[in-house]
Amino acid sequence: SDLSFKMFLMLFLTSLPYFAMDQHLQRTSQPFVFTWKLWVIEAIDILTMMSGCLSLSAESKQRQTTLICTSALSVNIWFFTVVSNRNLGRIIADPNDPRVLSEENYTWIGYFVGALDVLTDAPVFFLNMATRDYVGNVGLSMNTVINLLAVVRCVFIIVHTHFSKGD
Repeated sequence: SDLSFKMFLMLFLTSLPYFAMDQHLQRTSQPFVFTWKLWVIEAIDILTMMSGCLSLSAESKQRQTTLICTSALSVNIWFFTVVSNRNLGRIIADPNDPRVLSEENYTWIGYFVGALDVLTDAPVFFLNMATRDYVGNVGLSMNTVINLLAVVRCVFIIVHTHFSKGD
């Protein structure tokens, strides 16, 4: 369908800067190569949230839950796409741009994704726990699991950025 193609295209294009950044990290023998893994988890998060929102909308279960899920999904897609396009534009303009290929940018991306998860996933997660709309909804159930994995991801990023250098 048209929506599937658009989602595939958006996810493919947003993956490019993170793939390029990880290639740079591998070439420079950095100990942690994780930006593309962040993208993969965020892409799965977006897809499961979208699937859950579409399923809720089709069932017309709870309008308020559907509105909150759809709003969170829209914010998530918009911010994630903007940041990806920002980095992709810099990589296309200059593949060795120090603003993109710096440890500060990798750390910033990690913190940004964590903040995005708090902004968009936390409301959906807590709403699903309160309303139990995830029961019988595969998309929201998977999204709940992904949100729990996001907490683990945030802990990994914090540990990596603060303790990997022996600070």
